[in-house]
Amino acid sequence: MFISGKIKLIVSDFETSLNFYSDILGFKIKERIGRVHATLLGSGMTIELEPVSLEKERPQQNFSLGIGISNLDITVKKLREKKIPFSGFKEDDRGGRIAHLEDPDGISLYLREVS
Repeated sequence: MFISGKIKLIVSDFETSLNFYSDILGFKIKERIGRVHATLLGSGMTIELEPVSLEKERPQQNFSLGIGISNLDITVKKLREKKIPFSGFKEDDRGGRIAHLEDPDGISLYLREVS
């Protein structure tokens, strides 16, 4: 049925968010239009970034963005070296390990170890 997904994030600081998702989390920049739009690619996931403008306000957060990773320990270590704080760790109901963090706008993210 579905083979990929896309999410658009309305961000308060375009450059800071672009740096977070590309340089820190490792998404590849597919397209960039100045400081008004960027499309980033990960395995099966597309993230679009757009800045808050006068026409639209940043929507209230009511979701969490999950990112599958192959090794939680290595990923957490690399992100901590880049001064990224984590808000918690847990095991999910399927025995997978999860780490919780936030992006520069406070959007809730979780990294889930996928085997």
